[in-house]
Amino acid sequence: MRPVAAWHVLLAAMAGAAQCLAAPLFDDASTLEVTLEGPLSRVIEDSGDRREQALSLSLNGKSIAVEVRMRGKSRTVHCGFPPLRLNFSPDSVKGTVFAGQDKLKLVTHCRGNADGEQNVLEEYAAYRILNSLTELSFRTRLLRVRYVDTETPAAPSLTRFAFLVESDEEFAARVGGETLKRRNVSRTMLDPGHAALVYIFQYLIGNTDWSLVRAFDDEHCCHNGKLFSVGESNYYVPYDFDMSGLVNARY
Repeated sequence: MRPVAAWHVLLAAMAGAAQCLAAPLFDDASTLEVTLEGPLSRVIEDSGDRREQALSLSLNGKSIAVEVRMRGKSRTVHCGFPPLRLNFSPDSVKGTVFAGQDKLKLVTHCRGNADGEQNVLEEYAAYRILNSLTELSFRTRLLRVRYVDTETPAAPSLTRFAFLVESDEEFAARVGGETLKRRNVSRTMLDPGHAALVYIFQYLIGNTDWSLVRAFDDEHCCHNGKLFSVGESNYYVPYDFDMSGLVNARY
């Protein structure tokens, strides 16, 4: 069995591991087959201004208008295909699985080879592992995306795995909390049980690319994680696992 296919089988087996309490998009762990069509070349080449471009996202015979732009930091430097941000309008998503969504991160393949696609599935697996350990983690939805670039109509379409990550706002609403913005965080500020679980999880997947200290170009803590307050407790919720040993991305 090819490595990519093996990961897909494993992830399908994990589909029922966590009880989902999020909006409809994240209620189902099945893979969504979608087509993203529009001026993709313009999006990918706009690494400076990162202006939104009008594209369409199609699934189940319905086309949804969406504004798309490049996002990310290190991946935009090392990757031929950068991660994207999707910006939906409330009216366009009514009656679809994207109902209630606003802005979502789309984690894409970095490069067009088999390793690039396997890395997507490995990082998706990291999120799912954490989901199985605690509901205080970002939920995801696996996609099989057919990319159609209208800027190069003669070029064949490209189909790759990708996944969407639950937004900060949706996470906060789901767990009954709110985003916490701090420049500095000490371990004593965090819920000890959840913090210990996150530390062990990061060790489990071999990830050192995270910190309770803000990155040099960020205003608030933390590196590759968000802070949330829920009730009387504070939580560090991690994301971005591409630099972990589990993923072992070549870049």
